Amino acid sequence: MRPRLLIVIVLLAALPVGVALLLGREGHAPRPRGATPLSTQISLKLKGATGDTRLVGCGLVHHYAVYPVGATIAFRGIVADPSPGRWHVTVKLKSCVAGMLSPAGSSPVSQHTLGRFEGSFAAPVPGLYYARASINASGRQLARSYKRFFVVR
Repeated sequence: MRPRLLIVIVLLAALPVGVALLLGREGHAPRPRGATPLSTQISLKLKGATGDTRLVGCGLVHHYAVYPVGATIAFRGIVADPSPGRWHVTVKLKSCVAGMLSPAGSSPVSQHTLGRFEGSFAAPVPGLYYARASINASGRQLARSYKRFFVVR
């Protein structure tokens, strides 16, 4: 192969990589007004389950933590890179009733330093549920945790 042709092939192969690096650099595209920081994350863990199982709830198969009726379900979590200023965490519950998700309440949350939070709630009536934490600041939601599915039997 001729050296000149080899140089052209290498340059053509490197062109998409260079364009991707230039377009992927942070800070060049302005963030829309009111947009949330992409780095804020929140995690939620439910504690004290007596077992686990796979069930179909509201049409989908999920892994469920098992709690007995009357149990106290403790939770804790961490907020990574919260926005500057005042923010608060809420934990909401939803239940699967007749194949549809319905609000099932919320739980008070104790916030600690360094983005940690914890709380607990009484196990609701028997059924399929999920809990999800969200972080809110200035009247808008910054991030939500993954759903944590649980069943009360």
